[in-house]
Amino acid sequence: MSSALTREQAAILFDTAAKMIRLSPELSAAVDVVEFTKTLRCKELGTIYRALSADALPQLGLSPYFVCHDELGGVEGPYSKLYDVLESGSAVQSEPLSVVISTQARNDTDLLSHLIDDAASRSDSRTKLFLFTADESLDPFSEAAWQAANPALGVFLNIDEVRAQAETARRMPSREMALP
Repeated sequence: MSSALTREQAAILFDTAAKMIRLSPELSAAVDVVEFTKTLRCKELGTIYRALSADALPQLGLSPYFVCHDELGGVEGPYSKLYDVLESGSAVQSEPLSVVISTQARNDTDLLSHLIDDAASRSDSRTKLFLFTADESLDPFSEAAWQAANPALGVFLNIDEVRAQAETARRMPSREMALP
């Protein structure tokens, strides 16, 4: 399963997974892509992957083996019903796996910030943290800071666009949080 705040964001992750399946003869022979319901089905294993969004009512009773929480940094406040439903539902599995892929939350009191702080404390050996951040001593408008915080810079993140956004943020501090 994958979770996102909106149907559109959930569709992005689903579309990427569906594309990988279509490009692989092995996977496309084993997995059916159902576009309308944003579902992937493997009949042989009896497994289903669904893209869920927080703007749809979360369904209780799900018991996922794997969940990818996409852009959890957009959750405002310390709680997300969809996150809670999926994480608590995975407790019935012997070895569940959850992955969070996201940019940082805007506020230290938001859910993702709490999760990062908990992972950084290393109090749970099952949790692994891969966090890309710039050293606070760096000028946030420097390319060195952008590179440290964005490993995709120059790969698929357009450096010219980041420069333009940084210049906008320099002129209008309210735009600083929008920087990648």
